[in-house]
Amino acid sequence: MHDEAAESSAHLRGDSPSPSRQLAIGAAEPVRVEGSSPERAREWEQAWDSPAQTGASRLPAAVNGAPVAAPATPEQPDWLRASASPVSVGDGPDLVELTRDSPFLDLDSPMTAYEWFKAVAMVPMLLLRAVLVSLIVPLVWLTLCLLTAGIPLNVPLAPWRVAVLSTMLRSWADVLMRIGFGFWGWRVTGWENIKAAEACRALIVFNHVSYVDGVALVRIFPPSGLANTSVAKLPFVGAILRALCFLFVRRRGSNDAALRGTACAGAGNTTELMHARAADPRYPLFIVAPEATTKPAHCLLAFSTGPFVGGAPVLPVLLKYRSRYFNPGWGRVSTAWHFFRIQTQFCNHLEVTILPTYRPSATERADAQLYAGNVRAMMAAALGAPLSDQGIAQQQALKRAGVQVDWTGRRIVQRPMRKSAVTDALRAPLLKK
Repeated sequence: MHDEAAESSAHLRGDSPSPSRQLAIGAAEPVRVEGSSPERAREWEQAWDSPAQTGASRLPAAVNGAPVAAPATPEQPDWLRASASPVSVGDGPDLVELTRDSPFLDLDSPMTAYEWFKAVAMVPMLLLRAVLVSLIVPLVWLTLCLLTAGIPLNVPLAPWRVAVLSTMLRSWADVLMRIGFGFWGWRVTGWENIKAAEACRALIVFNHVSYVDGVALVRIFPPSGLANTSVAKLPFVGAILRALCFLFVRRRGSNDAALRGTACAGAGNTTELMHARAADPRYPLFIVAPEATTKPAHCLLAFSTGPFVGGAPVLPVLLKYRSRYFNPGWGRVSTAWHFFRIQTQFCNHLEVTILPTYRPSATERADAQLYAGNVRAMMAAALGAPLSDQGIAQQQALKRAGVQVDWTGRRIVQRPMRKSAVTDALRAPLLKK
């Protein structure tokens, strides 16, 4: 079973944290500490010990009918006891509050001796995968470019193009899942629910866990979605999204000369355009992640109400990764190191469950917040996962502060930020509450 998910779930429920979950924040670069008076240190210690800081108010009263116990007050980390005052992030929350019970920080997948053994033993397989993928990628990219050549953005493809692209993308995604990522044992249940969703043009909603999610979902549907116009210009990724008939939206204030004259949607009416695209039978089913970001913890983050504003039916899709030693969930960690670790596992496991279409009541159609909350609760119950009120705002705060788990998987560190235009383009939330 998924031990990491079980430990994370237990931690979020308030069970006693395992030793590996004790915060031990260090820094590769010096952490700036404002002030050094003993009085401020005592004030901070009192704030740490106060009930208001335990985070109990963030947990639901019950999950699946079972009462949720308040979490035990965590032990002060060594770095905090050594500091004279809290470490602040500008005018925002302090680092301790950001990292407390954070679903974006995974300390349950450390680099043990066994993980080091796998990292060394699987290097030949990693090299073989790299060679195979490097041979396939140019062929796929060339085919995608040829089949989408001359088609403006946000214009539907001819049915024959869609059929060819769908077949090719499904096959390539399956190869990438099994050979590229080592998900030899992944399985899908609920295929019969897709036809009903297509009949009523339901919007696909899923719990976002990892960068692997997109590959798995392309193998199943493949779906349309939402992306910035800047992504359309990215090598390979842009060709895939164009082939999937993504809705490309120009960010507010964008003045990209390369995209002038194309059928790009404005940023002010994104939600309306999304629902119009989802209802159009000329396009594949539209997919969106209401959480708007990934996380390693086995929980559901706060949902955006954007997908639920129109009151259209939704098709909930659940992704559950299982691994004994390494959690494929992507949080605040080095992306390159996380990718290396997922590549050096003997076998990765994923279960995808396609639930029946959720048709909202009249009350839910009139109240997007209620609709989103009910779908979220239903998905959490089916996953056996707790609810967290953290979301994209907390993830972005950690990112701005440079907070992440180090390469050992045992410590939380604060590092200088590295600007990445590609990562920002792919992970920037387009749907806001």
